[in-house]
Amino acid sequence: MSIKYLVPVLIILLLVSCSPKKIDKSGFSIKNNIVYRNDSNTPYTGIIKSKSEGKVFEYYVKDGLKNGEFKATFENGNLIMKGNIVNDMNEGKWVYYYPSGELESEGNFKYNKADSIWTWYFPSGKIKEKGMFVNGLREGNWKMFDELGNVSLENEYKNGVISMPDQK
Repeated sequence: MSIKYLVPVLIILLLVSCSPKKIDKSGFSIKNNIVYRNDSNTPYTGIIKSKSEGKVFEYYVKDGLKNGEFKATFENGNLIMKGNIVNDMNEGKWVYYYPSGELESEGNFKYNKADSIWTWYFPSGKIKEKGMFVNGLREGNWKMFDELGNVSLENEYKNGVISMPDQK
């Protein structure tokens, strides 16, 4: 092969090898709700740490499913939320924080649904709202408070719907 043909071939090879490739930056993909490394057909087991829109997410995956502690933080390290996941479902206590670091809300999940007393707080730490969830739906007495601790609104719920008092 002459040099006059070799130079164009080398230029084409150089251009092709330098062109951008579509690669998932996280190195992971999800197929049928199972996490895989992009270079494997075996469900992934290990820690995943990723960044998105100024937030850092960290969680453990076992056999392709999220399991264990799930944590989201701002890039400065302040927590956004923290909780537990079992086989891709939220379980147990979860806590959420304001960007400034104060507790924003807390409650428990059961089979991926809110299922306990949940409490929301003002940044000052005073209670903003409090009530019970049963199987993901508001149930029973719910109260909202103002910054001074006075009840500002109170409702009764049945299966997630506000119950209207009986009228005579």
